[in-house]
Amino acid sequence: MTSRPWVADPTVAWVIALTARVREPVTPERVRAGLAATGLDCAVEGSEPSPEASLLARATAPGPTALRAVVAGRDLALAAEHQHCDGLGLLALLGTTLPASPTSSARGVGDRPPSGGGTAAAVRRLREAALTPPATVAPGPPGAGDGDSFVRLTVPGRVPVAELVRASVAAVRAHNHDRGARTDRIAVAIGASRDGGAAPVVRDRSALLRLRDVERLSGDALREAIRSALPEAPPPGSGGGSRLVGAMATAAMGLLSGRLGSTLLVSHLGEVEADGVEDLAFYPVTGGGSGVSVGAVGLRGTTVVTLRARRHRHPPLTLEELGRRVLDELTSAPS
Repeated sequence: MTSRPWVADPTVAWVIALTARVREPVTPERVRAGLAATGLDCAVEGSEPSPEASLLARATAPGPTALRAVVAGRDLALAAEHQHCDGLGLLALLGTTLPASPTSSARGVGDRPPSGGGTAAAVRRLREAALTPPATVAPGPPGAGDGDSFVRLTVPGRVPVAELVRASVAAVRAHNHDRGARTDRIAVAIGASRDGGAAPVVRDRSALLRLRDVERLSGDALREAIRSALPEAPPPGSGGGSRLVGAMATAAMGLLSGRLGSTLLVSHLGEVEADGVEDLAFYPVTGGGSGVSVGAVGLRGTTVVTLRARRHRHPPLTLEELGRRVLDELTSAPS
């Protein structure tokens, strides 16, 4: 399992993924040449036509390289260790195989300052994990095996970030209610980028916004909370801080990983323009006690929403059920 050395939860495999269907078939050699041009180590394999979940499982499997790809004719699965590439960076990676690089409407959070210092933030999160941990998404039946589960949904029209968060929280609350699990203390981490999507590049400029008790927020309050949220501070020990403090925080958060993090991680790549691309889907990392993430990307008037989770907690059938609840929330919401 690959983890970012500066991330507090060492149990998370920090690999993000993007799938695409391109208009013209590409070869593994072409994809390898494009990824290698980034200067990062990469691994590319060819495949017979396969279901998207199969391509994703192979691309996101633990491995020694920063970038991975599986190529099956017109279908691609691209994956990257998050410390080298954020979600918008995956669009830049895709662009290395196309005549022109994709762009996104995502504006980024710019230079918003972080919410406090790394040590203070770590202490605050540890206190929360110990005393008032956020709700987790109720797990499904055990025994589904290792790796991740992947689900994708197609929604007509555009889905703003706030609406995606609202629908996801409502779906989790209904899911948990049916299983006798808690439906309050819903915490949502929102994956964003410091930079906008006008000219994506292969690097990690990610920022994490975090909202607590989201179930209490009205639509307007949720939009304002996202607009004004400050990015989470980096963990202690990063950016030249004390390595000893960083190691202690990492160890403590590793022990509390099942109670740490957020109920959900949500990340939206925005509305993408990509010549030569017929389909896109984005799969963020699966962190926190629930290990459930919700991704989205808009392309030509439709939005593909994805769910990704740790298979041992949320097997495919359980995740599909949660996904149907998200879809119902998105398609039944008043316009």
